Amino acid sequence: MADTILELMDVTVDFKGFLAVDAVSLSVGRGEVRTIIGPNGAGKSTLIDLITGKTRLKFGKIVFDGADITLRPPHEIAHAYGIGRKFQGPNTFFDMSVFDNLLLALRGSTGVGKSIFYRRTDDARGKIDDILRIIGLEDKKDTLVSALSYGEKQWVEIGMVLAQDAKLVILDEPTTGMTADETYKTGEMIRAMRKDRTIIVSEHDMDFVRQVAETVTVMNQGKILAEGTFEEIRQNPEVIRVYLKE
Repeated sequence: MADTILELMDVTVDFKGFLAVDAVSLSVGRGEVRTIIGPNGAGKSTLIDLITGKTRLKFGKIVFDGADITLRPPHEIAHAYGIGRKFQGPNTFFDMSVFDNLLLALRGSTGVGKSIFYRRTDDARGKIDDILRIIGLEDKKDTLVSALSYGEKQWVEIGMVLAQDAKLVILDEPTTGMTADETYKTGEMIRAMRKDRTIIVSEHDMDFVRQVAETVTVMNQGKILAEGTFEEIRQNPEVIRVYLKE
């Protein structure tokens, strides 16, 4: 594995006596695709909330790319440290084109006026063209997001995260609501994205997990139940008992 870019040390979240995350330690290598799976309520989303600053931990420490980001606010984690997150549902500007959504997301773009300036630069156009190729929407760059399929809307938001120059991209159940073909294309997209960044994916679709994951982390009841390759996880008796039995 490459050198560690993200390390969680005994992180704990206590919601009025309920341990949503219970002394979890986790290391993710630079350039890795890490998939987090587990039953509903296992603590996956809370763990992501911790990394992105949305939820505050009670105990523990989080180090990203050598910097202690424990208890840092979400905007600082996103912009100063380069951790981008895509939520479960598409969060885009539906009345704007695909191109303009990506334009607004460019790092340092704080408003429409500044984005109009960026439009005139070759650097911005080149960067957006690269992102359009990754998300497979080159032919729909001038299409309003409202006219896209659900899966394509999800891809636009993934593109918006990429436009922010995130070193770590976190995707929370990115294939929810997608067709089988869209799910497969999303997996190929993630494989292309990992060239320049580290990726964490929370997911339930095991065929998709097989497609993208290098290391799979299984959570249950706020703890890490198991870690390993997809095949190791698929054959783990405890993982089968608590998660894969259905």
